[in-house]
Amino acid sequence: RAAAALALGEAGDPAAVDPLMKALDTGATDRDAIDMDRRIAEALGALRAKEAVQKLGQLTTFPDGFVQVAAVDALGMIGDPAAVETLTVVAMDPQGEPFTSKKATLALGRIGDPKSMPVILKLMFISRGGVSFFPEAAFAASQIGPSMIPPLLAVLQGRDAEL
Repeated sequence: RAAAALALGEAGDPAAVDPLMKALDTGATDRDAIDMDRRIAEALGALRAKEAVQKLGQLTTFPDGFVQVAAVDALGMIGDPAAVETLTVVAMDPQGEPFTSKKATLALGRIGDPKSMPVILKLMFISRGGVSFFPEAAFAASQIGPSMIPPLLAVLQGRDAEL
């Protein structure tokens, strides 16, 4: 089933979106079903399935880290601003896996919605357990582009008291 989901994503036919979403097993506990969920998330991202944003958002809290990362990456690939809130929670989660938080930061940059600017700016100065988020946050800021210049200048000029 995982291989079929992967192939459907690679085929690029939007008609596969609804069957893929129906096949998701958000309560999966066996390895085969978990792997299928990961591949479905990847396929939905490859298909740029905006209708899957809510389901993928649910997968960002899935117990399996590989499924979480696949869901985060898919949300970034889809590029729908509706995913910004979910990705912000993942990126800023102090208990979250740093790798997943970094992937969420990159997804926020890829989406490029101005609502994510404050969190991306904060992530430039955050580290957890010795892991810096600066490289991903700086890249995300560059993806957002010119609208990031004023908040970055405020930090540079000492006008941002928090940062």
